[in-house]
Amino acid sequence: MVQKLAKRFSTTIRYADRQGKAAYIAAKYAPLLTRGVLDVGCDRKQLQAAIPAGVAYTGIDVNDAADVVADLEWGAMPFDDRSFETVVAADVLEHVDSMHALFDELCRVADRHVIVSLPNPYRNFICELARRGGDAFKYYGIGEEKPVDRHKWFFGAEDAKRFLEARCERNGFAVEQIDAEDMGFPEEVRKALPGLAPTFQLAAGTLWCVATRRTA
Repeated sequence: MVQKLAKRFSTTIRYADRQGKAAYIAAKYAPLLTRGVLDVGCDRKQLQAAIPAGVAYTGIDVNDAADVVADLEWGAMPFDDRSFETVVAADVLEHVDSMHALFDELCRVADRHVIVSLPNPYRNFICELARRGGDAFKYYGIGEEKPVDRHKWFFGAEDAKRFLEARCERNGFAVEQIDAEDMGFPEEVRKALPGLAPTFQLAAGTLWCVATRRTA
């Protein structure tokens, strides 16, 4: 597992769906989710149900369950600078073409903290290739009809780490912690692809990043 500075944030919770991911975020980052929280790409606002009831929460997404309905692909988010103590974007950036601009927007509207997760598409593809021969890879297959849920970027964990560190620096944020949800390949993948080196770029799971604004 890779980390940036001391590992301040951790949890034993594991997740396999959106509700579980919300519980993971609420437990792992509880010290940062005490005041105003903006949940970017909030889906059905699962995170709101997982954090304490008194925390001011706003969810933004393209669907009508969000508090603010907006297409995150285009333009600035409809909030003033530094409107929220903490901004969360979990597995969101890879779904938009304007990934870099949206990250900058997260930083613009965050007063203190930004929490971001990015998957490792390299690892996901390798696992699918080993398990099912690469058939119907969910986020990148073309299909007979255009899929609704797609990733727009294909990258490894090292690429994601460099992106997060560079964009934080550009926006005046310091990275407090970057850690990988998993490290290495499952046993069935190791058996199917015995010569594959488990490098950080290929074998690290979803990366989670916490960044804090440098100036008060």
